[in-house]
Amino acid sequence: MGSQEVSERNLREITGVLREIFRRLYEYKGIEVVEGSLCIDHIHMCLAIPPKYSVSAVVGYLKGKSAMVVFERYSKLRKNFKGHSYWPVGIM
Repeated sequence: MGSQEVSERNLREITGVLREIFRRLYEYKGIEVVEGSLCIDHIHMCLAIPPKYSVSAVVGYLKGKSAMVVFERYSKLRKNFKGHSYWPVGIM
């Protein structure tokens, strides 16, 4: 099995985990999901954010917390991302 197949399998598994992580994070901050799509390599979200939060604060919160939870659950991935950011630069 090639490394690409292994990483795709890992990403598919992580995609399912991310759905639950985001659901919990949305509830905690009182964010409503208007529309969203979680794919293997990217995410589309249309959110209703309470006025007390800025868009950049919410995006930073979602990126930071979700990355922390994924790395806690899948610590073996640290080797795959050594020297690289989990979320690509420019997402914010």
